[in-house]
Order: sequence, then structure tokens, then C-alpha cells
Amino acid sequence: MDFSKITNKGKVRKNNEDYLYANNKNIGPLENLYVVCDGVGGNNCGELASKLSIKTFAKFVSKLEKINDLYISDIRYVFQEGVKKSEKVLLRTGNKKLKAKGMCTTFLASTIYKGIMYAYNIGDSRCYVITNSKSKNENGDTVLNISMDQVTIDNVEIIEERVIPKDVVDDNSITNLHVAKRKYLSKSLGYTKDVVGDFYQVDLNKKIENNDEVYILLCTDGLYNMLNENEIKDIILNSKLNLKHKTKQLIKMALNAGGIDNISAILVEVK
Repeated sequence: MDFSKITNKGKVRKNNEDYLYANNKNIGPLENLYVVCDGVGGNNCGELASKLSIKTFAKFVSKLEKINDLYISDIRYVFQEGVKKSEKVLLRTGNKKLKAKGMCTTFLASTIYKGIMYAYNIGDSRCYVITNSKSKNENGDTVLNISMDQVTIDNVEIIEERVIPKDVVDDNSITNLHVAKRKYLSKSLGYTKDVVGDFYQVDLNKKIENNDEVYILLCTDGLYNMLNENEIKDIILNSKLNLKHKTKQLIKMALNAGGIDNISAILVEVK
């Protein structure tokens, strides 16, 4: 597996509250590990929350014993127990430092083992599988089958809120208020105790056997809110770009589209 990772604070935010980790070598019982965290900007110390979460998680995994044959239960254990360690560190730090009270982050981790991709998600960072496969039609012509599948489901709630014009003092006199839909995280790491993430697995073996182009994209909402799926697919499957330039181009296009949030991506080429 090859990977490329980039994080950028964007054009609007003062700080970059995203943090990334990528390792395609053995770490503890895992053969590779990729993690994306997006510190929650509405709370204190989002940048500290994301960084502490990943550093604590990676340290926990690295100290685990190597296992020759991993089962799904082993991988689930690594993710769940590592998240528990990170959660304790965030809560403890928040209790010690008033400034860090309530800090939290999204958390998305992934590993690939024996052709199966496993992901563990808390929040609204996303994992995608992008594939370019070739097949023959009945006339013998080569046909490209391109797909982009969102693996994770966002842990969010959409709440409708009344928006009152700034020049209005008494909103009781208003009959037609504008209603805005706002997105809130229903799960985050560090805000409450005992959060449980969502566990996913995707079998990539058939795609690998067919020599399909297969990519794993882990990214924060600063990327997928700026670009649509067709734009993302076109960049990732552009044969003229190497892996590093594909990742750079994703960030560049998100910036050109407005860059209103921190933008981060880990792009993994599965071979």
C-alpha cells in the first residue's frame, strides 16, 4: 500500500484543528494504520483534542503484541480500546485545564488486512472506496466501471432553527421567520464518557484480484463539503497524476471552491 496525506487550515479558519496519522508499516498487531481527526471548532481546544486523540491512539496500538493471524474481533478490540484510552486522556486534560474543558474531536481510523478494509468512525469525517475496474462488453470492447462508495455514515443530527433578523428586537411580532437547518454531531470523542464508534468492513479482494484501481480516501468535512463526488473521482482516477499530486489537487480544488473549513485527506492506493 502507498499513501499520501495532506492537511490545510483553509482560507477562513485561524487554526488548523485537523490532525492526521498514516503508517503503511507494522504497528503493534496491525499491518498499517490511517487516522483522521477533526477537532470540533465550536468547543475549546479543537486542535489539541485531535492531536491528543491520535497520539494516544497510535501509542496504544504500538504497544500491543503482534498477532500472526488477526480476526475481526481483534481489530475491533484495537479500535475500541484505543479510543477508550484517547477518551480518558481528553477528559482528564479537560478536567485539569479549564481552557480545554469540553474539547472533543471526530475520529476515523482504518486498517487493511488480507484484502479487507476495516474502519472505525465517530463523528462526520468520512471514508470512501473509489474503484476503476475494466471489463469487456458483448462486443469485446473495454468498458470502464467507475464507482465511489461512502463507507461510513455521518454521526450527525439536523436541527431546524429560527433565524431572526439582526435589526429585530421583539421577535414575537414576526410571523414569517426564516428557518435554517443546522448540523450537529451526535457523536464525538471527548465530549462525553463511553462513546462507542461505528465499525465497518469492506472486502476488496475481488477488486485486487481483477487488478482494478482501488483507492481508500479518509477525509474531513472541509473536503467533501467543498467538492462533489464526481470532482473527487476525476482527480483520484486521473492517470496523469501520481498519488501525492492527486492529494494535493484535492486540497487545491477545495481551497478554490472556498476553503471555508480545515481541509484534510489521506489517500491510500491499494495494491
